Amino acid sequence: MNIYRVKAVMRTYLVAEIEAESEQEAWELANDLDGGLFEEVPYTGGWDVTDVILLDEGETPKFEPAQEEI
Repeated sequence: MNIYRVKAVMRTYLVAEIEAESEQEAWELANDLDGGLFEEVPYTGGWDVTDVILLDEGETPKFEPAQEEI
């Protein structure tokens, strides 16, 4: 039987409330927020399989961190 490495991306949806004079200012402030100021939205998010790779015979399955920029 073959061994495959399966890669996936996980999403989590977050919210934060901020005060701003305009939508433009809200966008600017939101882009500068610290991630710790967001709260997770319960029962949302998910994951998508992005790749399935056949490992060479004898290759040890191991964890490889994502190389893509998010």
